Amino acid sequence: SDAPQPVPGCTTKGDFRTTGQTEGQTLAVIALLNGGVTPPAESVARLAQLQCDDGGFPSFLILDGQVCESEAPTTALVALALQHAGGHTPVVTKARSSLKKAQFNTGAWPAASYSVPGSAYATGWVAQTLRALGDRAHADAGVSWTSRQQLPGGGFAFEEGTTDPLLYATTAAVIAGAKSDLVTLTTKEPAPPTTPPTTPPTTGPTAPPAGEGPDLKKGSAYLADHKRLIQGRYYEGSPRFADYGMTIDGAYALAATGHDNATLRNIVDFLDKGGKDASGRGIHDWTKIGTKYAGGGFIGKTAVLAESVGRDPRNFGGKNLIAALARGTCAATTPAEPRKCAGKGNYTYATSVFSQSLGIIAQVRAGETAAAKQPVTYLKSLRDPSTGGWPSLIGEPSDVEVDSTAMAAMTLDLLPDADSKAAVDRALVWLADQQLPDGGFPGASGNSVNSAALAVQGLSLDSGKY
Repeated sequence: SDAPQPVPGCTTKGDFRTTGQTEGQTLAVIALLNGGVTPPAESVARLAQLQCDDGGFPSFLILDGQVCESEAPTTALVALALQHAGGHTPVVTKARSSLKKAQFNTGAWPAASYSVPGSAYATGWVAQTLRALGDRAHADAGVSWTSRQQLPGGGFAFEEGTTDPLLYATTAAVIAGAKSDLVTLTTKEPAPPTTPPTTPPTTGPTAPPAGEGPDLKKGSAYLADHKRLIQGRYYEGSPRFADYGMTIDGAYALAATGHDNATLRNIVDFLDKGGKDASGRGIHDWTKIGTKYAGGGFIGKTAVLAESVGRDPRNFGGKNLIAALARGTCAATTPAEPRKCAGKGNYTYATSVFSQSLGIIAQVRAGETAAAKQPVTYLKSLRDPSTGGWPSLIGEPSDVEVDSTAMAAMTLDLLPDADSKAAVDRALVWLADQQLPDGGFPGASGNSVNSAALAVQGLSLDSGKY
């Protein structure tokens, strides 16, 4: 009472000194609450009293009678703080309703009511708050929009159409993307409130439909970048040595997207027309076709590429890949060290389910179903009877895992018989059951993009169900 009025650095009673802005006042309240300290009642009330007629909150600590222009990020932050403080349900409910009404059809929120572009900063804050209040659909739509705004370096600009990454915008977007908020700060998504909303839900955007995926043009550009694709033809595993397996994988992806057929053609021509890497090795120095060490998986992988782009697998790189697969089908088990044949129907030196599957795919796509019969039987024999899944390795113990199960399922899906169809169905049930809470799948290398991608490919065999 002895202090001069108003207190220096304060606009009115309840202000935190020298704050001036609503964000600072709100962060101070949240900090005290998170630290287990009850904030001054006047400071919390000061926030509640800032509410504009439309339900939003302004960015400055205004006084009664001053113009009140609400902003979405400020509104979200204040609503989050007041929800945390308790005792302000009508204010929070009105703010919540105004935020849902302000969401664009794209899923974004603008930084201010008069703004046109969506703002990653604003959308990050609002998505955090609405998720904490139980409006998951609106929050998910906001996070989905934000994910498409991420800059190549990983950061976020303030709003769409700008390219300067900002720490404060990135922070808000990342916390929202983690399905958390400034109050809880945990990677576990908070449970929605048990108390039903006190206002009817508004019609607004929802999360995008399942199936929306990555930017394939960007992915293709990454694969075709000259810093990775040596002379536009191959990827190196080590200096001067082409990684032919990875090169074919890249060509598969470019064939699937169709976004850079010129680069795809360069790769395929290099492989098909006798190209050599810097060490003088060509594709068949990798497949070892025509030698006693011919690898059935390597040959199958090359043949699948030829078939995928319309080349003749019976004359690719000057070799008949389909005939080589037939010659490389084992008649019996051979001694270990090295393991040439793990059993009848195994392809020579195909030591993984992945390799065995590639050989079968190549034969079946070439119309050689009779020649593929024994390899198919062998592949089926590798199934784990208790789960219906497949292990990684052939000829030595290994666990059932996602990558190989997805690959085997895609292989058997090419066959018309009832036993193959039943094997696929059972494999997909097991695959679906492996999904982790974050959406990923635990494969041979843990919870990886590779395993998730293979699982998605496998489950897409029955897209109506999965």
